[in-house]
Amino acid sequence: MLPCPPSLTPMHCCQENFTSVMEAVGSVEWTRLSVDDVVELLSSDELNVPDERAVLDAALTWLNHDDQDGNRRRQHAARVLAAVKLPLLSPQV
Repeated sequence: MLPCPPSLTPMHCCQENFTSVMEAVGSVEWTRLSVDDVVELLSSDELNVPDERAVLDAALTWLNHDDQDGNRRRQHAARVLAAVKLPLLSPQV
């Protein structure tokens, strides 16, 4: 994980550096998060992303990953995708 100043909680640090976090740890650490953490992070108004496409990509990466028991996460699709601010996506997506 990226170094985080002690003044920030891990969640706030991820919000501030979301794109860097996704690039640095790839999808491995991202896919280990619980559905509650994913929804909290993606739905945050404080999430620092270049555009909403990054949020959609992160949501799809998490949803398309099998967990340790081989279970699909698609049962969480409505909840996770609700965190994506669809009106902010460009029409080309």
